[in-house]
Amino acid sequence: MPTIETLHGRLRSQFADRVAHSDSAAGELAFHNGVAVRLWIENHTLHAELDSLQGGPELWLLGPDADDLDDFLDTVDDASNC
Repeated sequence: MPTIETLHGRLRSQFADRVAHSDSAAGELAFHNGVAVRLWIENHTLHAELDSLQGGPELWLLGPDADDLDDFLDTVDDASNC
């Protein structure tokens, strides 16, 4: 399972040209097109909320036996590229 810091860093570097604001301490990223990502740990599981203008917030659980990290990154790519 990735940590908040590693996932935040990966998102920030992978989508650097699209990121408008990044706060690693709060686990938040905002993209130029209004999409936002928030990361937090709850019950030993990394949670990610992807809030896009098209579909509203989506909650992802990124831990063992949970949502796939690659699928999450593909979704962020699609949402932040609109």
